[in-house]
Amino acid sequence: MSKKHPNLFSVGPVRIQGEVKSTFLKGNRVKSHDSGQEKRATDTTAPELAPEIHKKLMVLAEEILKEWDLAIENIEVADIDQTRVIWKVTIPEGSVSLKRISRPEKKALFSIYAQNYLVEKGARVPSILITKKQQLYAKQGPFLFVACDWIDGWPFDVTVSEDVRRMMQGLAEYHIASKGF
Repeated sequence: MSKKHPNLFSVGPVRIQGEVKSTFLKGNRVKSHDSGQEKRATDTTAPELAPEIHKKLMVLAEEILKEWDLAIENIEVADIDQTRVIWKVTIPEGSVSLKRISRPEKKALFSIYAQNYLVEKGARVPSILITKKQQLYAKQGPFLFVACDWIDGWPFDVTVSEDVRRMMQGLAEYHIASKGF
């Protein structure tokens, strides 16, 4: 688990009570701008899956996770679409995400190495966990898998100036850090 970036934020999606919302990340609480109520970002509802699909995905995650040296306490499907799957994996130090990347290998590798480059430059992006074979990813069939720090987030509202300021600051820092890749 990387503790390098305690105030990470991004403009990626997060699933909150079955809805996918864009987020900026800070701590582990979700604040709804509509109701003002806070709730833990980890109080998400997993996607509805047929039992046989859920079982296959859990077996797949367990098999792929053998590539990393992790003491696994729990695995849950956090998000899924046609070919991309994200699992939330609980370990003693906290949580990590395991992602099955749905892009062609060349594009997936570009993204993986770009993310690692950004981490090395100090950008506020999740750190990638290295496999037992000292790789940034594992491969099974046509798919690449990557394990990263798990980041909890909350929805942002483009009508709230502080949210927009944070998004723009994060985007600017991201682009500055990516210089040279």
